[in-house]
Amino acid sequence: MRPFMLHCYPCLTYADPDAALVFLREAFDFVPLVVHRDADGRIAHAEVVRGSVALMIGPPRDERGWAAASSLPQRHASLYVAMVAASAREVDALCARAWEAGAVVTRPPEDTPYGTREFTVRDPEGQEWHVGNYHPLGDASSEVLADSGGDEPSASTMEHASS
Repeated sequence: MRPFMLHCYPCLTYADPDAALVFLREAFDFVPLVVHRDADGRIAHAEVVRGSVALMIGPPRDERGWAAASSLPQRHASLYVAMVAASAREVDALCARAWEAGAVVTRPPEDTPYGTREFTVRDPEGQEWHVGNYHPLGDASSEVLADSGGDEPSASTMEHASS
């Protein structure tokens, strides 16, 4: 079978997807790419992007078991937004911007033992966002992608990159 590139697009459920679009733009510079509305004018599905990052957002749907974070008794998931090659000052500025847009800062910007600068905020509906200049594949990411021909890294390319 031909190798293929695998992408992951987080899907977030919001009780008020219109307000979420405003928050995501004001806090993190996400811009709407696609907005589909139902017959009543409510958002049925939307996609927002910033650079190469895309998120899908939509309303709760009981028939699919999708609930808004604000309706759940405890945190159910969170996102890590990697600000690749960002300075500590840029990480701090994004935290301030998220707070100004209505987020609750649950962990202020801090330097970590693993060499990154990070913070955590909870958006107005309870979605948790961890943000920092950590990159999951670290310096190996470009080598791993080059070794895999730009396709999905295999275990052997990950071992190669870490050695």
